[in-house]
Amino acid sequence: MKFQEGVFLVVIFFLAYTQLVKGQHQPREDCKLKCGNVTIEYPFGISTDCYYPGDDNFNLTCDVEEKLLLFGIIQVTNISHSGHVSALFNRFADCNDEQSDETNGIAMEYRLGSSFSLSSNNKFTLVGCNALSLLSTFGKQNYSTGCLSLCNSQPEANGRCNGVGCCTTEDFSVPFDSDTFQFGSGRLRNQVNNSLDLFNTSVYQFNPCTYAFLVEDGKFNFDSSKDLKNLRNVTRFPVALDWSIGNQTCEQAGSTRICGKNSSCYNSTTRNGYICKCYEGYDGNPYRSEGCKDINECISDTHNCSDPKTCRNRDGGFDCKCPSGYDLNSSMSCTRPEYKRTRIFLVIIIGVLVLLLAAICIQHATKQRKYTKLRRQFFEQNGTLGYLDPEYYTTGLLNEKSDVYSFGVVLMELLSGQKALCFERPQASKHLVSYFVSATEENRLHEIIDDQVLNEDNQKEIQEAARIAVECTRLMGKERPRMKEVAVELETLSVKTTKHNWSDQYREENLHLLGSNIVSSQGDTNSRGYDSVKNVALLDIEAGR
Repeated sequence: MKFQEGVFLVVIFFLAYTQLVKGQHQPREDCKLKCGNVTIEYPFGISTDCYYPGDDNFNLTCDVEEKLLLFGIIQVTNISHSGHVSALFNRFADCNDEQSDETNGIAMEYRLGSSFSLSSNNKFTLVGCNALSLLSTFGKQNYSTGCLSLCNSQPEANGRCNGVGCCTTEDFSVPFDSDTFQFGSGRLRNQVNNSLDLFNTSVYQFNPCTYAFLVEDGKFNFDSSKDLKNLRNVTRFPVALDWSIGNQTCEQAGSTRICGKNSSCYNSTTRNGYICKCYEGYDGNPYRSEGCKDINECISDTHNCSDPKTCRNRDGGFDCKCPSGYDLNSSMSCTRPEYKRTRIFLVIIIGVLVLLLAAICIQHATKQRKYTKLRRQFFEQNGTLGYLDPEYYTTGLLNEKSDVYSFGVVLMELLSGQKALCFERPQASKHLVSYFVSATEENRLHEIIDDQVLNEDNQKEIQEAARIAVECTRLMGKERPRMKEVAVELETLSVKTTKHNWSDQYREENLHLLGSNIVSSQGDTNSRGYDSVKNVALLDIEAGR
């Protein structure tokens, strides 16, 4: 029996010790969570074992009228997990009747517990003419502030509290260790010593009282026509208080901190102690052991996805996921990829050809023989008419300059929009090369260039491209430039022509003429060309020069 009692005591001691070390005291399950319309959440409570132990400042009272009270006298209207409480504090009034009899108010004095202090998000305000207000706090450091309001007649109703009928403190920085404060107001006295106060007798009809009060920033708007008379019969104003747990920093509190799951500890910036905050994307009570829970932004409609169907919740946040084939843009909406159509006609041609030439140069040494064989077979079957190097008829060999000649013919086709060989044209122009060369030498280039290609802005570039085509198709191979030289000239021409915008208008024709070009990681090039004789796409060439 004694053994069982000993085990029981050990278990009780262990559980109590665990809770103490972890700092995770938890309120009872039956704690009242509402008083009137104010929610009460831990570390606050209104009964034993429902508030943070060891600090009676968090022990609130819910009176018979369902008003939540701090220290039994200050009504609480809101409690925030972020270390703020909103409460109602009485205003001070000092009044004179028509016979100049004074009803002096008693300075308002409040004592705050060690866990509370006045927030800097308050304004000390005075309403009245020819009056002075003063607020003083007491603690390790004493602090005083006040303001002065002057007026001998009814001020203009402009809603501004600027020292005429109303004044307020611009900077309200109360020392964090102030636990007591008091405030009041009074009329200014003139230097004439008689039974009537000239200042008061000039204003008492529209301003019989002066009022001093603390109010949360933005919660009071001055109206001279109503407030100078009786402050609209308002006797209490909302005041912001800061609160924190204990008087230690997060580091000093260590494992005794009461911050729960998915929350962080922050040192209070307004007073001693610390506060707990949920991680971003989480919500709940960070002071309970179960802590904060993930916010489902997709359900709560707190996401910024343009289409709610694309919202995907995750722990601590959300993602906007687009369907396959769509991209997420800066406005968080899904759109199909838009390919820019700002490249000009010649830049597209030159870019494709430069890539082709680069691949040809890389593969030249290793695949010369295979490419030559393929080229010979191709030209014998398809290229004899129009594209084949004239020297091939006499030598039976194809070389680098043969490629240059074929390239020149293709370039002429692109510029003129005509086939390399067409028997429907007049005798002198059946063969495109001779016709093109003749037109260039006789300064009749405009007759042969396609109207869709030539315009007022690109005449110089077209002439340069035509010159390159003529040089590539010279009769003697040794008079033709090398492929590398052609590439250099095309790159130079590309720079000059980037300001022209042809591709938007002729994109489909360009793609039709050029086909597609793919260069693999090993350098193999697959090029799909255009047979102007058969009017069909043809030729898959692997490698080459």
